[in-house]
Amino acid sequence: MKRFCSNCNKEFDFEINGMKDLENLVCPECGHRIGKNSRLVVDDTENEEKVLGFLGGVLTFFWFFYLIISLLGIGAYFLHWDKTLYVLTGIILCVYSAQMLWGSGRFALGLILIPAGAVAGYIYLKTVQGACLGVMAVFAARHIIRDVIWNLVMLIVRGLAKLGQ
Repeated sequence: MKRFCSNCNKEFDFEINGMKDLENLVCPECGHRIGKNSRLVVDDTENEEKVLGFLGGVLTFFWFFYLIISLLGIGAYFLHWDKTLYVLTGIILCVYSAQMLWGSGRFALGLILIPAGAVAGYIYLKTVQGACLGVMAVFAARHIIRDVIWNLVMLIVRGLAKLGQ
């Protein structure tokens, strides 16, 4: 059984026959008494960085979820992939509705703009696909504007932070 000596910072393998042996462990290097629960602390920073990197990727995906889906939907409209357009519109509306019902949605104005976009798309293009395009355009415009404004705010904050140093 491996145990760690905190005095000389080395790990040793001990043969343990019973609980009494655990209570009488002595470091063969320095003679310091070793606790029965002493183990070498493993540095898991590499694993932590991998987990944090994965979580960062997931959060980045969710940050851009609506933008990605809406741009794919707009592309599906222009490529005349109607079924794909319908599915993507359904996905984006279901996720948006769920977020609004759970209270985690941040786009309350969408309750007005999304139907307005659908009506405008239907009136202008005179097709159901046009209504779906209107929905996708609202989400794309909102998230492009949000991301641009967010990046401008962050640039200003970073600039002010540098001025304050």
